[in-house]
Amino acid sequence: MKQSMPCPSLILGCTHLRLLCDMRLDLPPQFTEETIFEFLSMLIHRGAPRDLKVQVNFNTLHFIDPVGQVTLSNTIGWLQKKGVKVTFLAPDTTNPAVRFLDDAQFFSSHLKNHQTILPAAHLRETTLPITRIQHSQAGHWLRGTFVHWMAERTEIPVPSLVSIQSSLMEIFNNIKDHSEEQIGCCAAQHFPKNRRIIIAIADFGVGIPTQMSKKYHGSNSDLIMQACDEGVSTKSIPQNRGAGLYLLVQNVVRLNHGMISIYSNDGKATFGTLNNHHKPSKFYPGTLFIVIFDTDTIVPDEEEDFQWS
Repeated sequence: MKQSMPCPSLILGCTHLRLLCDMRLDLPPQFTEETIFEFLSMLIHRGAPRDLKVQVNFNTLHFIDPVGQVTLSNTIGWLQKKGVKVTFLAPDTTNPAVRFLDDAQFFSSHLKNHQTILPAAHLRETTLPITRIQHSQAGHWLRGTFVHWMAERTEIPVPSLVSIQSSLMEIFNNIKDHSEEQIGCCAAQHFPKNRRIIIAIADFGVGIPTQMSKKYHGSNSDLIMQACDEGVSTKSIPQNRGAGLYLLVQNVVRLNHGMISIYSNDGKATFGTLNNHHKPSKFYPGTLFIVIFDTDTIVPDEEEDFQWS
C-alpha cells in the first residue's frame, strides 16, 4: 500500500464526495487468478487486516475477470466486518475497466444509494453481475438466472443444461457445509473470442481443509482433493450428504471437458481434461471456485421423450 495525498473519494455507505487521506491500495492492472494473492497480501496479514482505513484506487485497473470481481467484492465485505473503513477513490469514468465494473453492477452493489456511477451504465449480454447469494436462494438463482443466461450464451436450450445447474449447486452446498457461511459471492463472464465461460464463486468462511481435517488427513491441498472424491463427506448424518463436489468434477471436467480450480486456505487443487493436480498455494481466506467451460465442448443433456399412455 502507498500513502496517498488527499484526493476525492467516493465513500462506501454515503452518497457524497469528500477529501480523505487514507492508505491507498492501487488495484493490479490485470486483476485475475494470477494477481489475487498480490492483492490479498496487501490487505490481509495472518488473518487480520493490515490497516484500519483503506482507500481503493480503481484507476490503475485495466482488466478484471470474474475471479478478480468476487475476490475484490468479498474482500471489501470482509474488511468492513472487521471494522475497516473502506473508501473508493473517485473512479475515472473514461477508464474501460471502471465502465465495465459499473455495467456489471459492482459499484451499485457496494454504495449505499445502490446506483451506478454513470446514468448510462447497463448490464452487458456477456456478463452476469456480481451477486451475493444466500444458500437458501442458490437454487432459485441457478434456475431462474444463471441457466437462462448460459442458454443464451451457448444457444443450448435450458432443459439441456439441468445437469450443469445441479452440479453448480454443489458449490453452494459446499459453502454451507464446509465454510460455516451461508453466502457465496458469484460472477460470470462469457468471452466469445476465446469461446469460454468463466464462473467464479467464493466465500470467506473457514475453508474446506478446516472441516475436512476433522475426519481426514493430509495437507490442505490433499484435503481439497479428497473433498472431491466420490462418497466423501464431512457430514455425519447420511441425510445431509449430497452428491458433493464429485458431481461437480464429473460434470464439468469428465462430461463437458471444462476445468475447475479450487483455492482454500493455503491449498489448491485443479481438475482438467488432461490431468488433475494439487499443490500448496498462498493463503486464500475461505474458498474460491473457478469453473471454466469451453462453449465448443459442452454436451447438452438428452431431452426425454414422453408419451401419453
